Amino acid sequence: MERPFTMGKNRHLRKVIMGQLRTIQRHQEKIEAELRKSSPDAGYLRKWQKEIDTARARMAKLEERLEK
Repeated sequence: MERPFTMGKNRHLRKVIMGQLRTIQRHQEKIEAELRKSSPDAGYLRKWQKEIDTARARMAKLEERLEK
C-alpha cells in the first residue's frame, strides 16, 4: 500500500521558521510605524516586542530540531 505524500520533517520545520521570520518582520514594521506617531502607544510596542522575542525563541528551538 502506498503512503500518501507527506511533507518531510525538515521541510515542515523550514516552513514554520519562515512563518516566524514573517511575523518578526511584520511586527518590526508595526513598531517603526508606531514610533513615528506623535504619541506612540507603549502597550502596543511592548506587545509586539514580546511577540518578536517569542518568535525568535521558537525559531531557535526549531533550528535545533532541523536534521543536519
